[in-house]
Amino acid sequence: MIVSRESLSACLGQYFGGIADPRVEHTRAYQLLDIIAIALFAVLAGADSWVAIETYGNVKRAWLETLLVLPHGIPYYDRDGGVKALQIVSAWAREHRLVLGQCAVESKSNEIVAVVPFLKGWRIIGQF
Repeated sequence: MIVSRESLSACLGQYFGGIADPRVEHTRAYQLLDIIAIALFAVLAGADSWVAIETYGNVKRAWLETLLVLPHGIPYYDRDGGVKALQIVSAWAREHRLVLGQCAVESKSNEIVAVVPFLKGWRIIGQF
């Protein structure tokens, strides 16, 4: 089966078109569906990280450009800043499968240090 740009675009739109783009408008150099397509192809080929997805995209660039609109080339993983580790403590209502609240924890800190002030802001009624 030969895949065309049109058929791939229609398929991506059908399955992923409803995903809201969370990026800030002026930072959208790449189409979200193109990013999803590259990530999907790369993971199917064995990529297991964003760096591996970027590497796959660069290796397969000529082929990908026949299927996707990539005026700025292959999207790249921002190694210098865009992704940072953030530790979060969540209060979870297990029975209702609901997150009641979250608070950030300092890097290399203990969650217990964050829980006490986090819970002090709550008015808890009933039994535990």
